[in-house]
Amino acid sequence: MCKPFSYLVQNGQGHVPFLEMTFAGILQDTIRVSPKLSVAVGTRYYWQNHFHEVKHDAAPRLDLAYAPWQKGKTVLRGGAGIFFDRTGPTPISDLLHFNGVTLRRYLVLNPSYPATSTEVAATPTSVVTLDPRAIIPYTVQFGFGLEQQITKDSSLTLNYVGSRRIDMFRSIDANAPLPPLLAARPNPSLGRNRLIQSEGYQKSNSLQIGFQGHPVSFFTGQAQYTLGTSEELPEAQPMG
Repeated sequence: MCKPFSYLVQNGQGHVPFLEMTFAGILQDTIRVSPKLSVAVGTRYYWQNHFHEVKHDAAPRLDLAYAPWQKGKTVLRGGAGIFFDRTGPTPISDLLHFNGVTLRRYLVLNPSYPATSTEVAATPTSVVTLDPRAIIPYTVQFGFGLEQQITKDSSLTLNYVGSRRIDMFRSIDANAPLPPLLAARPNPSLGRNRLIQSEGYQKSNSLQIGFQGHPVSFFTGQAQYTLGTSEELPEAQPMG
């Protein structure tokens, strides 16, 4: 007969209202340096009312467009910018719910079947906590490319896009039993302590080939092909 590995039970207040406020604004200007070169510079400001003192940041960005020849059929483009993510309601909701008081969660390991009330009563509550060093995740994105006009109404593009997602959210059990025995939790007054950290990192690179326009009288459309790679270390938790 199979024995269950764990038994999870919750009790308390499941409805916890909270106000998530975010504000963002962007300031941008395009400067025509010469007939061949234009530059767009700007910054985006982000603010939110949760996550302690880490509430706001300014994210600069820069874009360039350069047409090396007079007719302007070939355009070289490049740019880079910083983009801050929104936390979304899920991490905030978990922190407010599973604080050890509002909604108590008990994870009983190797329970009997069915699990008894005595086993649940002897199990300390599990919590969700926030790493005091946690910050809002952000992405650094950069790229450059070539746009070539083929006919009067159609063009071909070739672009490289790279991005680095930094300080992504991930969760660990900060009160997990320690090796080598894995017998007891470091803090016996708590069960699982799901600690939300800003430790995730994702690196991606892609090459994009695209076509759009009206090359012949009977066809109008666009097509794009992307070849990319992505690597994520360590495993990150979606923000919800």
